[in-house]
Amino acid sequence: MFRLSVIDLKSASFKGFLPFLCSCLLNISYAQNYATSIIENNGKGAYLNYVKAALCSQKCQETRSIDLKKESQLLSFVGDLRSSFNRPKPEIDSSIFGLINKSAIPNQGIGALDSIIGNNQIVIINEAHDRLVQRAFIYELLPLLKDKGFTHLAMETLSQPTSNLDISTGFYTSEPIMGEVYRKALELGFQLIAYEDANNNASMRDSIQAVNLKNHLFVEGKLQKTAIICGYGHLYEWSESTETKMMGQYIGEMTGVNPLTIDQVLIGEYSDNSYMATFYEALVQDSSIVCSKTSFSNFIPPFSDVYIIHPKTKFVHNRPEYITLNQEKKWVELEGKEHTILVQAYLASEIRNKKDFNKRIPTDQTTYFEKGNCYLALRPNVQYVIVFRDETNRIIYKKSIIVN
Repeated sequence: MFRLSVIDLKSASFKGFLPFLCSCLLNISYAQNYATSIIENNGKGAYLNYVKAALCSQKCQETRSIDLKKESQLLSFVGDLRSSFNRPKPEIDSSIFGLINKSAIPNQGIGALDSIIGNNQIVIINEAHDRLVQRAFIYELLPLLKDKGFTHLAMETLSQPTSNLDISTGFYTSEPIMGEVYRKALELGFQLIAYEDANNNASMRDSIQAVNLKNHLFVEGKLQKTAIICGYGHLYEWSESTETKMMGQYIGEMTGVNPLTIDQVLIGEYSDNSYMATFYEALVQDSSIVCSKTSFSNFIPPFSDVYIIHPKTKFVHNRPEYITLNQEKKWVELEGKEHTILVQAYLASEIRNKKDFNKRIPTDQTTYFEKGNCYLALRPNVQYVIVFRDETNRIIYKKSIIVN
């Protein structure tokens, strides 16, 4: 076992941390199978039914409760972080809080990633599938990666990388912010890589995905500078045994290249573990910060090279403010329509026929209304088709708009 030289191993708080580490090592995500209920098949092919998530959001808003393990990821597809956060926080351990503060853990602003990425050839960054701030951060990171000479982007659950983003592209790209990540990658000229283990072999998933990536990383024997997006603990480079080895460690062994691993998940807002919740509260600032693994050598095993700690979520119109993607978008008020449960914004350039409303990925969508009106995050000078759906997924109204 990795030994911690500062924390008292007899501490109840540290004992509570051990199951959390195990869950990370096993990559236990929040109810992906339940979230896939947004994908349905009518006999003519698969289509997207985001109203499944909207109904869940409506229920959570009314009851002010959530089945976290079942519903958190589903809610993220309609941007409902307000409901996901509507649960008791774990107790903060004052003794550990004081110890972390006393340690004065060094950190840097997010601009430090320029030098941290440096000349690295492989970068792996993770995200929790129900924490949209981490996807918004990846969106903002893409231009820096491009400037650093990265040419390829590998994305989890990607199935058919094409120039057209729709239901066939992949599961996670069906969530609006991850869809924006995909569009941005295309705009910047990244070549997209699918690496998912199509056979869903849980016990061998990380090793199989590392093999899939290795087959793409080298072209005629030359390593392509590649950024890899994965979920939760897949990026880990450290393990206690071969049974808990993760994709990041396999990639380093198979390629002979030490990847730079950037972890956004371990120290995050609304952790369900008391130890990590305490860690977050002790370190969180008003803007995102970067900490190296050496900063945490007395507290956390060396899973990853650097850790990103994002600020606490601020809500605007019951929507997370980072949905504006660093203010590239602006909040636009829309008049509600009777019987509406979900309001969506599609790029007009992506809608060619009626079927596209069930195949294409909206850039934003919401289930929250204030005095009958709602707010979507939209880019100025872009034409959108705004769609209002009822609880049966029927489009009851739509209109085209261009935001000034």
